[in-house]
Amino acid sequence: MARLVSHTTRSDVPNPDGLSDISALGLQCTADAETDSVGRRTMIATIYDIRGALRGSLTAGLIAGTVMLVFTMTMNLLALRDPWLAVKLPSLPLLEFRAMQLGFDGLAVIVGVVIHLAVAVTWAVGFGLLFYGLSTSLTLATGLLWGLLVWVTMYDLVLPSIGASVIARMTSLRVSVVTHLVYGLTIAVAFLPFQTPPLFRRMTHGLAR
Repeated sequence: MARLVSHTTRSDVPNPDGLSDISALGLQCTADAETDSVGRRTMIATIYDIRGALRGSLTAGLIAGTVMLVFTMTMNLLALRDPWLAVKLPSLPLLEFRAMQLGFDGLAVIVGVVIHLAVAVTWAVGFGLLFYGLSTSLTLATGLLWGLLVWVTMYDLVLPSIGASVIARMTSLRVSVVTHLVYGLTIAVAFLPFQTPPLFRRMTHGLAR
């Protein structure tokens, strides 16, 4: 009888090892669920950041390209040169000699503006995708450096490769550098309203707390 009671008592006592296994399994399931949740939110954050960067950089590119055109035309006026050359020269690869004629030319102006803005927006998109989420001061500083990068790349690589190096030769070094600094800074300033901390950074900061 004592053996039966003893056996029954031992069988009714919970197994600590079994509880530990169940607890560990529950914790693992919870951790897996949290990992999956963070993964999904990370993907959403990435899509959100790309959309924000694209929206901001497209806007900044159009604004900076327009400012650059106006600035170049103004510099030509101050130098007593034809201001329309600044607008028509981007059409040189397509219209060739016609783009270099003095005076207003509707076709050359339209083609030149379209090409110029397309290039300006392309560089701005690169800026937005690379530097989305920076602080105000870093965005402005990076914009100036980006303008110099655009200047070096366009004048030393792109224009010679498409047979339009004459554009670089027609512009003085000082004017071309200043113009591209203005372009880069304008991109940065115009991008600032869209320059918010990425969602992923805000999300991880909240999880860390």
